[in-house]
Amino acid sequence: MKANWYNIRLGFRYVKEMGEDRAGKIMAARIQGEFRSLKDFYVRTRLDKESIQNLVAVGAFDEIDRSRRHLLWELGSLVMLGADGMDLPASEKVTLDAMTVREETVTDYSIQGFSARRHLVDEYRKRLAGLGAVRSSIITVCPSGTDIKIGGLTVCLQMPPTAKGFAFLTLEDEEGLVNVVLRPDVYKRYRQIVRLEPLLLVEGTIQKEDGVINVIARRVERL
Repeated sequence: MKANWYNIRLGFRYVKEMGEDRAGKIMAARIQGEFRSLKDFYVRTRLDKESIQNLVAVGAFDEIDRSRRHLLWELGSLVMLGADGMDLPASEKVTLDAMTVREETVTDYSIQGFSARRHLVDEYRKRLAGLGAVRSSIITVCPSGTDIKIGGLTVCLQMPPTAKGFAFLTLEDEEGLVNVVLRPDVYKRYRQIVRLEPLLLVEGTIQKEDGVINVIARRVERL
């Protein structure tokens, strides 16, 4: 729970089940001193299991114990035995492997919608490279009319009533955002994929006009 100068600090509101009331309890307990262990946190804040579970899962207790699996197991024991129960004897304690980077990344996205450690698309970069897809930063140096493939996480999908059937996607990868335009026939063909799949591979043509860069999509696949 201690932060170094180079750490990224995120507000409690980014974590599921963490409202102002729960954050207030943590801040009030923190005035008494740093939290020395998960049990210390549990006893002093008296937060519900779901809230603490989500905090553990996104790494809020990594300085106490790098293994989030072990902390989650410990939390279950605390809930079962009660906050004031005796510590488990050493013979009953378990050793659990730490989560992989991939597991931590996926967990971060599922609980807070993003990860400060690694972008989700980075997990697919090797596969994207094999498919000939480029990073978003490459698009800025390519001339208009260049055919490209780009993979990313959908962060915005717009279908304005005045756009005459056009759809507009914003994809995000490790290096930035990409605007994708789907003409009416293309959107109709790939509508299910675009609306339901969060990770997409788009094949299209770069369009640069008046300082605005778009990718005019021809084909869309789920990543």
